[in-house]
Amino acid sequence: MKKIVHIFVLFLLIAGQVFGQNKSTKKADKYYENLAYSEAAKLYENLAVKDSSIHVLQRLGNCYYFNSSMKGAVKWYEKLFAANDKDSIAPEYLFRYGQALRGVGNYKESDRWIKEFSEKQKEDARGSNFTNTEQSLNDLLPKYPLFKLENMKSVNTERSDFGAVPYQGGIIFASAKPQSNLVKRRHSWNNSGFMDLYAMNTTASEETAKESLEKLNSKYHESSVSFSPDGKTMYFTRNNMDGKKRKKDQKGITNLKILKAEWIDDQWQNVVELPFNSDEYSVGHPAVSADGKKLYFVSDMPGTIGQTDIFFVAINYDQTYGPVQTLGTNINTEGREMFPFLDDSALYFSSDGHFGLGGLDVFKSPIENGEFQSPINMKSPVNSESDDFAYYVDKEIMSGYLSSNREGGVGDDDIYSFTYELEDVIEVEEKPCKQEISGIVVDKKFGVPLRNVKIELIKTADNSLVSELITGVSGKFSYLLPCNEQYLVKASKEYYKPDSNTFKTTAAMSLELDLDFDLGIIDAFAYNDRDELMIRIEIEGTYDFAHPCIRQPLPRGTQKSGGDLDIVDELEEAKELAQDFERALKLFIFSYEETKKRGSRGEVRASRSSSTSVAAPE
Repeated sequence: MKKIVHIFVLFLLIAGQVFGQNKSTKKADKYYENLAYSEAAKLYENLAVKDSSIHVLQRLGNCYYFNSSMKGAVKWYEKLFAANDKDSIAPEYLFRYGQALRGVGNYKESDRWIKEFSEKQKEDARGSNFTNTEQSLNDLLPKYPLFKLENMKSVNTERSDFGAVPYQGGIIFASAKPQSNLVKRRHSWNNSGFMDLYAMNTTASEETAKESLEKLNSKYHESSVSFSPDGKTMYFTRNNMDGKKRKKDQKGITNLKILKAEWIDDQWQNVVELPFNSDEYSVGHPAVSADGKKLYFVSDMPGTIGQTDIFFVAINYDQTYGPVQTLGTNINTEGREMFPFLDDSALYFSSDGHFGLGGLDVFKSPIENGEFQSPINMKSPVNSESDDFAYYVDKEIMSGYLSSNREGGVGDDDIYSFTYELEDVIEVEEKPCKQEISGIVVDKKFGVPLRNVKIELIKTADNSLVSELITGVSGKFSYLLPCNEQYLVKASKEYYKPDSNTFKTTAAMSLELDLDFDLGIIDAFAYNDRDELMIRIEIEGTYDFAHPCIRQPLPRGTQKSGGDLDIVDELEEAKELAQDFERALKLFIFSYEETKKRGSRGEVRASRSSSTSVAAPE
């Protein structure tokens, strides 16, 4: 992939070509501006020993970034920002550094740099796509992948191989030309061979050696094939050529074009360029719609939103083409959108401008009512930290092909086959981890359940009240709570001493934790030797309890300073207190004077217990 997409990033480099150049960088700059990144990187690295200027470090980072060598890109972008004022560096490098960090799996740092990019470039869709809080990396790493990938080692070489699609019982794909002692033509982008089209029969009992399609191949690049529904028309990408020589634009760059060939008499003939090609910009990566009525492609033509956008034209019945139209901002971003493929229900493409795992990720845009919907990341294992592209699927047999430069491959870019395992996988809805927490509140002395107890549940992390409830006759309570959280639970009831307990829910999917509270009676109450609950009231004077309607003390009674004590009111208050208890209780009255006469309050308590009491309902 890195051999064929380089033309599409050219316009990003033009703005910085002159700034910072000097005699010492002249040779390296020449290689760089001719897209010879491998050679340019060697020279810039020598210069970087003494020159930490923005010009040298930016271009050195770019040499690795555009060759998808993210470890090198991270190294030199890090030095770029360490050695220079961040405000003096173009915001685009914040995004590139962030993407390079994703490419080495450092997502935490990547998010920080892309967030900073988003704050500086608020209108850039890439920033909002990557900082959208509704998306997370965990969403892209499913526990039960629906795809099974396999490296096609019999196809792949130590060079670059990509873009496989079905072809005459096998596959057709692009592969870098092998080098011989006589012919050493290499592409300066990364010092590797140019790409040719090859066919291989993969359905035979033994896979045959790949065969070069000599009728279509030239000395330079050919790749990215798509066929009409009947298989008789092929569209493919080639370098712009004039005869056998490459044709360059005004900047000295050889762009890409789409060509068409027809299958006649068992061979490909009538190879012609499409009319919307140009010498001044690139057009490539053709993809025919499932009904054969539209041709989608990638270009950096004027009016492109980002580095490369996806466009389309109508294929007319007379084999002419309609006007070029863009897919718009729902698909295209300020980054790279590339390698489109369509079936009858969706558009698939690769992008580094939508939220992904790193580099180019594969996305799916379902077609509803003739409109492409918001792109959906195809997740792992289709996508990885590296570039993943050239996706093809046959829904009838639930299998297809994918290209990637991920770790563990045979060469630079490898072709992978995949099977879609929907029928073999049972989707299990992952439920959030919850735990059942239950408890009961009882009377401390008798062990019986207490009703009307207020239970407060507090999350200790922020001291927030999660729940408040009142117990019923059973005295029980329960909660269903998230795992791995710390809580404080309080129990309180009028006339009882409060109680509390702390606990932490574990990571288990289910756990029953019992919280029992034994509430003891407050000091204003007491139990006698017959376990009768007493409310204690002391009064001064002697009263006639046989006539409770009398509301004034008897003449011989003494008065308490500040006013008379109304025994009827006291009894009514005691009765109201008794209503809050779930069991019978008795009221014991102590006369101050009689207590002195009898010598102890215990004697009076006994003598009064049968004649003056207030009982609460059972």
